[in-house]
Amino acid sequence: MSTQSFYPNLGTIVTLNDFPPELQFLENGLQHALDNIYYKNLQFTKNDQGAQAYYNLVLVTDGALKLDLFNTGLSLVLNSSNADETFIPLSLHYSWGILSLVNNFSLHDFSYLPEEMQNILEQTLNLDDNAWIQTAIEAFETDTTLEGYQRFVDKLNQHYNLARAENKLPQGEIDYLKKALPGCYIHHIIK
Repeated sequence: MSTQSFYPNLGTIVTLNDFPPELQFLENGLQHALDNIYYKNLQFTKNDQGAQAYYNLVLVTDGALKLDLFNTGLSLVLNSSNADETFIPLSLHYSWGILSLVNNFSLHDFSYLPEEMQNILEQTLNLDDNAWIQTAIEAFETDTTLEGYQRFVDKLNQHYNLARAENKLPQGEIDYLKKALPGCYIHHIIK
């Protein structure tokens, strides 16, 4: 006497609304798959921010999944446990730290203003203004002395047409840099 197993279909845990709108042209095929593919042994864990998750389950299909080989009468049967069902173990793990930092991000509401881009970069890279300056100098000048800062400021001024009468860092900015970037070698202003 054989016993028949009953499994929930994928549509109970994944709906068409979970797929991006760009895949709506596949709506009929996706709905058919969600209704006719089943699962068992679902295990999952997800952190509070949704940035990391692990899913493990076994997909179950009615009948054997098989590929007929060139009309020879022979078939390649995929992962069959018996003639009535096919079991496909599936595991998924992701770790996307950006999701915990910008989990409410909406591309449609994003204005692409420099301030918004800077805010996202600050959140995702965990950099404050001082670290931004330090990283920019190290990346573009490779010289963290006062001369490197002066060259960086000169390039920014030139690029954005922000020239001053005296093209040197004022003493107030030097004092700020000394406080903001204590690990850097900063000496008196170049004359």
